Amino acid sequence: MPSGKYESYTGKKIGLLTVIEEFKKENSKKIFCKVKCECGREFELSKSSVKWRKDNNVKCNCNRTDNLDVINKTFGLLTVKSFSRYINKRKKFLCKCSCGNEVERDKTQLMYGCGNCGDSTKHNEKYSNIIGKKFGKLLVLEEVEPTKYAQRQYNCRCDCGVEKIILGSNLLYGESTSCGCVLNSYYQEGTNLILLEREEAYPNSKSGIKGVWQNKKGYWWAIITVKGKRITFYGGAGDEGKVKAVKWREEMVKKYHKPIIEKYKK
Repeated sequence: MPSGKYESYTGKKIGLLTVIEEFKKENSKKIFCKVKCECGREFELSKSSVKWRKDNNVKCNCNRTDNLDVINKTFGLLTVKSFSRYINKRKKFLCKCSCGNEVERDKTQLMYGCGNCGDSTKHNEKYSNIIGKKFGKLLVLEEVEPTKYAQRQYNCRCDCGVEKIILGSNLLYGESTSCGCVLNSYYQEGTNLILLEREEAYPNSKSGIKGVWQNKKGYWWAIITVKGKRITFYGGAGDEGKVKAVKWREEMVKKYHKPIIEKYKK
């Protein structure tokens, strides 16, 4: 065990950390500790960091603020209960579904579409009659393996004969209506006319207005895309901030989007 001016921590419990051993690294004068947290994670810290954590009762990444910002929040049908564990260096959270099932999800899965426990017998209402239906030029043939984020996908045949795998959410919300064969006809002046005409907000929107959202700190923002360039607006906090953001968004749609839609509307 390396010597130092501090007392030895080997075998001691520092807050929620247990020090396994102390050691020195090559070409370094610092003393390091190998520690194990109550959550099961093992990692290395400098001895000075261990002392700081002892004084502040800090465990490890399992109580970082970027974890706390999802705990007790709801994503789709899932409510995040607590940090669970690390799998392949990714943080997993224990979530409870509205149907009662408990599952583990990482933050990316929660933020980008994995909003249920995956039990198809309990969460297939929205997709139950999608097979055999047409969405624009796409005929839904069959469901295929989901994405790595557990998003449902379907094999579809376009009117042009091409078959393509499409996200179910893109079909339901009108973001995919062909294999791409007619995409050019929808682009005018660097703008996708289909997306311009689609005014409904996403299901998880707090504002209910497309292009208006509230960030983690509670501030309201608005965004609009004009010819491939994104323009953002800061509304502020509270109800007043929301009103400002919504008003700005509506004014920008009227100024930039409406003229293009009217110009190319058939």
